[in-house]
Amino acid sequence: MFKSARSLITEYTTSISKGGCRLQSKQALPVGTRFVFEMYATNAEAPVEVEGEVIWCGPSSESGLHELGIRYLPSEEKRAALEKLLEEIFAEHRYEKARLHPRIPVNLVARDALSPEQRYLIRDLSRGGMGLRVPAETSLPADLQPQALASLAVHFAGEPPLEVGGEVVWIAYGRKGFTHTAIGVAFVGIGLQHQQAIDGLIQLRRPVDLTIIFGPRR
Repeated sequence: MFKSARSLITEYTTSISKGGCRLQSKQALPVGTRFVFEMYATNAEAPVEVEGEVIWCGPSSESGLHELGIRYLPSEEKRAALEKLLEEIFAEHRYEKARLHPRIPVNLVARDALSPEQRYLIRDLSRGGMGLRVPAETSLPADLQPQALASLAVHFAGEPPLEVGGEVVWIAYGRKGFTHTAIGVAFVGIGLQHQQAIDGLIQLRRPVDLTIIFGPRR
């Protein structure tokens, strides 16, 4: 058993499922080989350490590499954590085609325009849109659905607030006590000032206030 696959496996996965995954490897491994690796998801709180077993191995279309079929072998204590992580990964990639711009991971808290006590976590951001993570105790508006209007109001010190308009492109509803609800928003028709505001957030410029507005812009 290998404690780490770092010297064997490249840094990307070609496919993933609830039972296992397919990895690119620098060398062929015998069926039955076991090793421990870590799995990550953007919305997950922490990586999950998983034991895997090689169930097949064959040549890859990438020159000099091999493909490995890996079966997860989680212990009972880690099974729930693995399932939760996989749900997060599936939620992220289910709607990946809706993204036209690569998004940068961020951790920005924004309040709801209609219910200021309600908060959202902006987990990724680009000039093309943003990904929101909704606290478990938060109830979304009953009429919120894809194509609904959504805006991000950005307020930097010494500058007037600026609203970046967009629309909801997907909603991945979480499972109570298991995963968080996530929302994907695509920005629409943004100008130079909007781009500069988004770039400022990505470059860690600290805002005075961030507000999420669902529905028509004010």
